[in-house]
Amino acid sequence: MGDGTEIRDVLYVEDLIDAMLLAVDHIDTFEQINIGYGDTIDINGMINMICDIENFYPEIKYIPTEFKMIPKRFISIEKAKNILGWQPKTNIKIGITKTIEWYKRNK
Repeated sequence: MGDGTEIRDVLYVEDLIDAMLLAVDHIDTFEQINIGYGDTIDINGMINMICDIENFYPEIKYIPTEFKMIPKRFISIEKAKNILGWQPKTNIKIGITKTIEWYKRNK
C-alpha cells in the first residue's frame, strides 16, 4: 500500500550471502552490522526499471488505504565496510535483471 514514493534500500541476494559469510569469519560477538545496498530507490523508480528491463508498460494502479507504508527505509553500511571490508558488488539494475531471469527460469 502506498503511492510509489516510498524509498527503500534494496540488495541483491548474492551480496547479502557474501556479507553473511564474511560476518561468520570475522565476528565472534553479537555485533550488529547493517547489510544493505547503501543507497536508495523509490518504489516508482523500481517499477519503471522493471518495466524498462522487460519492455512491458502496464497501467500502474495504486490501492488507496488508510495505512501508509514507512516512507523511507535506509540504513548505513559503514560498519560492514569497516569491520568486514564488505560492500555490495551488484547495482540495483543488474540485481533486478538477474532476479527476473532467475524467476523466469524457475517459476
